[in-house]
Amino acid sequence: MPDLTPDPNDLNLDDAHRIDLELRHLRGVASRFEVSTEELRRLIEDVEVIRIELERLSKTRTAAQRLIEKFVPILRTSRELQLSTLNVLRMNLQEIARTLDSHRSADERQLVDIVDSLVERLARIDVHEARLNALEQRTRKLSG
Repeated sequence: MPDLTPDPNDLNLDDAHRIDLELRHLRGVASRFEVSTEELRRLIEDVEVIRIELERLSKTRTAAQRLIEKFVPILRTSRELQLSTLNVLRMNLQEIARTLDSHRSADERQLVDIVDSLVERLARIDVHEARLNALEQRTRKLSG
């Protein structure tokens, strides 16, 4: 089925109609669900705090804990696995935050492009209006 949505770049549409279409598009983009990375960054900080505390605890083991770990190596492996998991989790969360920030930057650039286009079209409408007013004045002088 063919797409019957008018193309904003179609030269057959008048400028006002094109501007209306672009404003609708702009409103749709602006009202889109926005993901905040602030909470994500707090979570990254919490994971880092837990990782640092776990590292500190693993370095300040008592002689009894070291002796137990010597005979039950699974305990040491478990702590190392926890540290490794926390490191991977922190790196993944940081990558997600970077990705979200880059998408937000791309959206902002698109919005700037749309606004620039709208300003340019409004300027063209002003020029056309001034020409139309000049033609109307000349027509009145010729007919009057």
